[in-house]
Amino acid sequence: MYDVEKVGLLKMDFLGLRNLNLLDTIIKQVQKSQADFEIEAISMEDAQTLALFRAADTNGVFQFESDGIKQVLRKLQPERFEDIVAVNALFRPGPMKQIDHYVARRHGKESYQAIHPILEEILAPTYGIIVYQEQVMQVCQRMAGFSLGQADLLRRAMGKKQADVMAREREHFIRGAREQGIEPEIASATYDYIYEFASYGFNRSHAVVYSTLAFQLAYLKVHYPLAFYQALLNMGSSNQTTMADYILEAKRHTGPLLGLNLNESQIGFSVSGQQLQVGLSAIRTLRHDFVSHIVEDRQLLGPYTGLLHFMQRLPKKWLKQEWLESLISVGAFDYTGMNRPTLLKNLDKLMQSVTFSGGNLSLFPELEPRIEWAEDWSPSQKRDKEVEILGFSLEGHPVATYQAFAKSHPNLLSVRDILAAQPNLKVQTLVLVKGIRVINTKKQELMAFLELEDEVASISGVVFPQSYRHYVSLLKEGQVLLVEGTVELDRQGRHQLIIKRLALVNEEEAKATTSPNQHPFQRCFVQVKAFQDLKPFLPGLRKFADQYSGPVAIILVDGNRQTFQLDDAYRVSYGQKAQAELAKLLAPFKIIYK
Repeated sequence: MYDVEKVGLLKMDFLGLRNLNLLDTIIKQVQKSQADFEIEAISMEDAQTLALFRAADTNGVFQFESDGIKQVLRKLQPERFEDIVAVNALFRPGPMKQIDHYVARRHGKESYQAIHPILEEILAPTYGIIVYQEQVMQVCQRMAGFSLGQADLLRRAMGKKQADVMAREREHFIRGAREQGIEPEIASATYDYIYEFASYGFNRSHAVVYSTLAFQLAYLKVHYPLAFYQALLNMGSSNQTTMADYILEAKRHTGPLLGLNLNESQIGFSVSGQQLQVGLSAIRTLRHDFVSHIVEDRQLLGPYTGLLHFMQRLPKKWLKQEWLESLISVGAFDYTGMNRPTLLKNLDKLMQSVTFSGGNLSLFPELEPRIEWAEDWSPSQKRDKEVEILGFSLEGHPVATYQAFAKSHPNLLSVRDILAAQPNLKVQTLVLVKGIRVINTKKQELMAFLELEDEVASISGVVFPQSYRHYVSLLKEGQVLLVEGTVELDRQGRHQLIIKRLALVNEEEAKATTSPNQHPFQRCFVQVKAFQDLKPFLPGLRKFADQYSGPVAIILVDGNRQTFQLDDAYRVSYGQKAQAELAKLLAPFKIIYK
């Protein structure tokens, strides 16, 4: 690793950061409307920017995107730029073990005592914890009389994890400290602390530079959100964050995004008025040169009146059915008034007409096909297709309609948070039931495996037999549910949710349905002369069970004292209103709860 240096050659590391391109792009966009803007002139103690760090709203901010560092920000609640620098330096494999101590001392919850006044003075800004290599240099200089050159040699040895050099320098340090009038025991203890720091030391100079870049990006995110998100979305997802995360956040900070429109969308994400508009390059199945051709042709010859007009203007090499299907499926032709299934249904005929006419149907009007209409997709179908092609959807997610409920329940976690959580954590979340698979156990009991999702992420859920019996009537694809359970890892090490309780959001008796043990009744006996007597009442009973689902099984008892338990889909809850409604529904029969 160090052979180049040993032979006397200069080794230089060049670090390329996409975040520098991001910063430059945002600044240039801001300067289009504010020519005198200079990023160097911003306040590094800007209150709104520091508030963003305290809220851990740091997606798109250099080195502050991971779930782990966001947790540190929430704990620390930075109040000054220096706190940002410290977090940046501490959030690394070695110093992470000092984070809890740093946070506790920062908030006055943990006291500390330095073993020497010099050490106390040098480490006061970091609450008695060595955070930076420069602090080690100061300790060596002040306590052991090292020159700055000697201290830098020790710093380099620390940075390169050269244990032999560190051990050799111990004697030098203790001897120098004795000459400064410091007891050998104190000098030895101090060096031990320094030696431990050698496993994780980080340059303060690096941390300040990195944190400056992070702070500048955060400042732009707060004060110029349109420019920030335009550049961020055009740059694409990071290792920690998906495009779906960025899109959701952009909607939250800038308002609804304008969808794809063949006549208005640019190559990349653009700003139209005070809104972001999705660019054609977001369609992952399209080649960049094809997208560029669309925009250039539109600028040269004007807008397209519709799909057929677009196809007629396309050179033969670009007339590919799969590309046209992608454009249609994500709504690029919605402006024509024709729905997406209709355009897809007629695409083959349109392709044939354009091919046979040589792209000039005005000369061969008889070749223009007759359009066959098709039923439009549901919002969920549009959403699924957009996610498939774009990686995100602008179609409103069902969970998004419950934002007010989510805000009033701060303990709710997003699926993304659950995927980052430790096993055995008990959680509550609001999710859409995307898929259901019911199986029979060895004991011939029903249980279910669920596919759950919110606006950004998805997770598997497991409903064991006891919970399944209680909540089977709630388990429907397309249903938004309040879910309570425990985080576990499956055999492949993937996060899953072991579901204990379910509830419909805002349902009148939601609280009753979230706890199967609130009352002692597990069975509801309905006395009938013959089982078939209840048949006319079953449709109404099923609707009742959908509205008042719960753990109570309905059991029919005929004149011969024979019993028949209705399917789990008819299980109901017990409550004053539910009891009254059921008595009204089954008025001809006697009802007994046990």
